[in-house]
Amino acid sequence: MSEGPVFGVIAAGRAVETNCTRVSDTEFLFELPQASTINHIVIFLTGAVSLPNEYGASVYARWPQMDGGDGHGDWHFLGALTNNKPSAMFRFGQCFGWKCPARNTNYAGGRTTAEVHNQDADKSAPTQSVEVVPIRVVEEWFNKFQHRLKMNPDFWKYC
Repeated sequence: MSEGPVFGVIAAGRAVETNCTRVSDTEFLFELPQASTINHIVIFLTGAVSLPNEYGASVYARWPQMDGGDGHGDWHFLGALTNNKPSAMFRFGQCFGWKCPARNTNYAGGRTTAEVHNQDADKSAPTQSVEVVPIRVVEEWFNKFQHRLKMNPDFWKYC
């Protein structure tokens, strides 16, 4: 008797998909056609095969168009499944910039930088009770923000 599928995927508005490629003993790969039209997916354990006790399955997504120039794409951690939590829904259409029009966003990025640094400069003046944010933290946040803005200029509209 053969084992049934371990995992299934439902992309919003599509039929259930259980055909996946087994990459290794612990890795399974679903390829979803026309991924740019997907905003939500549900990943689930089918129940045909249980995960070993005390184990879980990490869920990652990758899009080739978000490759940073290397042609492979980056894997993004979405969440996890366990026997106690056998399904999870993920919203990721806007997170990874699928509907990114080609735009020059340097002006918006530069403007944001100035506003953030000016606000921090105002807070650095000595007062009675001051909360201080290290500039390193602000710069890390801004670098992440700038990267997301570069990948999808409209991402902030959906947060």
